[in-house]
Amino acid sequence: MESATHSCTTLIYDTFYFSVSSEKDLVQSVLHKINGNNPYGITENVQFIVHVLSKACCFEMKQNDKFSSTLYIKSEYEKYENLRGVFDSTFIGMIIKTGLIVSSEQWSSLLYGDVKYEVAMEIIIKKFSTSDTFTKSIEKLLQILEQAGVHQNNLSKFETSFKFLPTIYLNINNDNEDNRLSWMKIALVIKTFREGVQCLPYFNQ
Repeated sequence: MESATHSCTTLIYDTFYFSVSSEKDLVQSVLHKINGNNPYGITENVQFIVHVLSKACCFEMKQNDKFSSTLYIKSEYEKYENLRGVFDSTFIGMIIKTGLIVSSEQWSSLLYGDVKYEVAMEIIIKKFSTSDTFTKSIEKLLQILEQAGVHQNNLSKFETSFKFLPTIYLNINNDNEDNRLSWMKIALVIKTFREGVQCLPYFNQ
């Protein structure tokens, strides 16, 4: 995914030095730049990236005359870093809204093939995270586990344990008395996590 994302966004950016009349024309122009070298899925990758950038309102159509118009990239995205930044932000936001949780390190590796963008990815994740993000991710995971054939009783135990986790308030400071209580809470987190995972047959084989 990383190489496809990087090369496609670069080509899309470069293509705007030439005239394109529509998003479809943009896709075709990028594919033409690949000179017929069409590795598996590259067409779908280009189409998806153009879709994401369009969703982020990166493009604008300007009328040339009565019969023609040209698709332009908006001035605020004329620098590649800005275009790539809005792609990353929009794409990650779309995934978070589905309930899937991916770590900043994983996002950096997926989108860039390198973990050095982890901090930038974390900023984007925090931008889209809400108070119910964890709950939504658990609900999404429950759907996946149900489709995988996990028994309903085990699903219920898993849901109870994991939805209890965010209710455990950890307040760690320099006070020894408070720290003892904090460590007890951490032990409770570990215990609850273990109980939740043990409900899944895959972890008990």
